[in-house]
Amino acid sequence: MNKELAGTTLAILAAVISGFAIPINKLFVVDLDPTVFTAVRALIIGVIFLAISIITEKKLPRPNKKSSWK
Repeated sequence: MNKELAGTTLAILAAVISGFAIPINKLFVVDLDPTVFTAVRALIIGVIFLAISIITEKKLPRPNKKSSWK
């Protein structure tokens, strides 16, 4: 997949997710404490990013030689 197609796909995906998020937030956030909502949202996003980083770390090639930090 070329970079232009990947970027366009990600932009469309972001627009669709944003479109769904507005009415869903209206339904669920009205009766919820803002602090709790922010904490739960940050926890969910953190778990997703942790999973992505673990998955991509296994796919990336590791350098064979170790260099001194000095």
